[in-house]
Amino acid sequence: MASDNKQEAFELIETALSDTYKDTVTTSVLLLKCQRISMLLDSKQENEWIWKELEGYDMDEDVPQYRCVGLTSKIVYSRIIDEKPEEQVLTYSQLRGANIHHVFQIRAPVHYLEKSNRELMSQDRLVIPFSKDTPIRRLLGLFKITKPVEVRFDAGIPVDSMRGIASSVRNRIHEFLLLQQTTLGLKPHLQSIFDDTMNLIASKLSTLDPNLLEDLRGLIEKLQSKSDLDWRSIVDSCRTIIQRFTDSVYLEEMVPVGEEKPAYDQTRNKCRQIAVWALSQFNAKLDDSPEGSRIERIPSYLDDYYEIIIRSVEKVKHKDIRTLRKDEVDRIVIYTILWMADLIQLLSRANYSWT
Repeated sequence: MASDNKQEAFELIETALSDTYKDTVTTSVLLLKCQRISMLLDSKQENEWIWKELEGYDMDEDVPQYRCVGLTSKIVYSRIIDEKPEEQVLTYSQLRGANIHHVFQIRAPVHYLEKSNRELMSQDRLVIPFSKDTPIRRLLGLFKITKPVEVRFDAGIPVDSMRGIASSVRNRIHEFLLLQQTTLGLKPHLQSIFDDTMNLIASKLSTLDPNLLEDLRGLIEKLQSKSDLDWRSIVDSCRTIIQRFTDSVYLEEMVPVGEEKPAYDQTRNKCRQIAVWALSQFNAKLDDSPEGSRIERIPSYLDDYYEIIIRSVEKVKHKDIRTLRKDEVDRIVIYTILWMADLIQLLSRANYSWT
C-alpha cells in the first residue's frame, strides 16, 4: 500500500507541476492536489500551510510574510486602557491625525483573494504603550496621555494586493511540488545508503550485543507510528541506545592511567576515552600532515556530534507535544545511527575485537 501511495503521489506531482503553468487551473485546485499528495505521503503535519491556504488562517496565528500588506488605515475607534469608563473613549478631536500606517495580516482563503473583484475590508487593533518617545504616540497626538492606548482601524485591501498574495501562494505550491518530486526520486538511493549503514552496525552488534541490535531495529520500526507519545518515547530511547552501545564497546584497557572506569550513565566520558584509546592504536603517525591532523580531531568530532544528539533529545523532551514534528524525531534517530556507525568505523580501524 505504501508503494502504491508513493506511485500515485509521484504521478499527481507530475500533473500538478504542469498545471502550475496554466492560467485555467486555479490556485485552489492546485492546493487540493497538494493536499492529496501530502495525505498520500503522510506529511500532513509538516504541510499544514496547504490546509490553511484553503480554509483561511485563524485570528490568533501569524500568517506567512507574503500575506502581510502595509497600508494607510483609517482609525475607527480608540480608547485609553485602565482608565475610568467615562474617560476611556478618545474622540477624533483628541487625535492629530485620523490615519495610521499599519501592516495587515490577510487571513482570507486563497480562493477569495484569487477571484474577488472587490476590496477586502480588514480590521485590526494595536495597543500603543505609554512612552513619550514613541513616534506613533507623537503622530497621533497622544504624548500627553499617561496610559496605554488601544487603537482600532480598518482598510480596504486592494484587488491587486490580493492577486499578489494568490500569486505568492502559487509560487509556494510550485516549490512544494518540486521538493516532493526530488524527495521521491532520491528515496531509493537514500534507502540504499541507510541500509548499508545499518548493515555495518548489525554486523558488529550481532556478536557484541544482539539484544541492543533488536532494540535498535524495534526503534526504527516504531518510527512508522503516528502517535506523538510514541515519537517522544523514540527520542528518549535514542539516548538509552547510545548509553548501552558505549558501555558495550568500553574495555578495561580504555581506562586512563590513575583513573577509574566511568559509571554506566557517564556516557560522554566513556565516549571520549574510547576515541582516545582508538587513536592510540593507530599505526599512522599523528604528525602535522592533513591526514594526521584529521585523525587527531576525531575525538573532538565525535564528542561534538554526541553533544548535538543529546541537546536535540532534550529539546524534544521539553517541547509541547502538540508542536512536536515527525521530521524532528526522524533526524534524531538518523543522527544516532550515523554516530554509532562512525564510532564502529573508528574502532574497527583500531583493530578492536568485536567478539
